[in-house]
Amino acid sequence: MKGKFSEFDIESFHSELDDIQKHIEMLFEIEGSLSDNRKEHRKFSAKINLDFKIIEYAYKLYRPSSIIEIYTFVENLVKTYVYSILGADNTDVIQKFIEKKLPQKRFVPGTKIKEIEKAVKSYTPRSDDLEFFIKKFKYDDCVKTFDNLIEARHRYAHRGESDISYNEEEYKEIISVLYYLNDELCFCLTDFESRKQLQKSIYEILKKLKGLNKTIEKRGFSNICKKIREEAYKGIRALETSKIDFKSDIYKNIHEDLKLLYDLDLRRTVEHNQLKIEKGLIVFNRVFNDVQLVSE
Repeated sequence: MKGKFSEFDIESFHSELDDIQKHIEMLFEIEGSLSDNRKEHRKFSAKINLDFKIIEYAYKLYRPSSIIEIYTFVENLVKTYVYSILGADNTDVIQKFIEKKLPQKRFVPGTKIKEIEKAVKSYTPRSDDLEFFIKKFKYDDCVKTFDNLIEARHRYAHRGESDISYNEEEYKEIISVLYYLNDELCFCLTDFESRKQLQKSIYEILKKLKGLNKTIEKRGFSNICKKIREEAYKGIRALETSKIDFKSDIYKNIHEDLKLLYDLDLRRTVEHNQLKIEKGLIVFNRVFNDVQLVSE
């Protein structure tokens, strides 16, 4: 499937993400400067003989511009994934069929988290059990903030409503979601078997971690930890086999958690390993919230 969206270049997407992050930083610099130095901005407008209202309006356009940039990035990311999955080496007949059924100019994928996950599962073979880690590890606030931004973009694009009032922390959440989506889609596209193995290992580990609060007997605890270490090793191998330079906090933290679990020392006391699991895990502990992972 030759064309603009047929090659998934993760480095190019990383570069775009870096630019988006810089633009968000510039947004808050501009707004901060206008808030703290309003008089100076008025002097500047007078100096260049331009009504201050015009300058102020131009500043205000930076916010909707930022969400359009983010939305465009996500849409291009998903479209590139889909057309890359469909392939670049099809026969003319198949290529013509794809273009008729899914024309690049008219194909507009959903860009909320659930919609992106659905698109990946729709076009990726043997992916019925796929679950995005951003959902599994309960980054619900980030997902909600991101999905709200997509809705805000639609309101602005279709009705001209610019009710965009995200603070710096919310923009950081949105940027973290973008980096996660870039990693996730690249992983699913380039090495889906390893992605499946990682998910399988993570699910097994979560089951075993939940089982730790049902035993305080040293031998039983050690047996569970041994199985956790085995799955952690498989998960680490899946990540490292992919050869992807993961940039997102979610994938980096998954890797760190797996390394911590693999490094459990079964020669140490139950209490030592309990504390290591309870205090050291980053993303795995999110699944359980206030549920105690290990028994006292």
